[in-house]
Amino acid sequence: MMLKQLFIYTMLMLIALSSTMSQANEQGSLQQCQHVQDRIQYYTNMKRAGGSASQMTYWHKKRNEYKARFSDYRCKKYRNKLK
Repeated sequence: MMLKQLFIYTMLMLIALSSTMSQANEQGSLQQCQHVQDRIQYYTNMKRAGGSASQMTYWHKKRNEYKARFSDYRCKKYRNKLK
């Protein structure tokens, strides 16, 4: 009985620890957020310059991926510091 309780307690602690670590990894540093912001601006500029339909689709897809990463990293907290 005691071994079963210890096992359950250990599993709960591991689950709690892993969820905490995954949340910490989601927050980006200022440098990561600046890089993501630069890539978003790059693909925006490429789309504005024009190109073939396939290029536009690719650039749009890449820009949306970086926008999602910007959100995942919670970069809004650095909004005033990003160039």
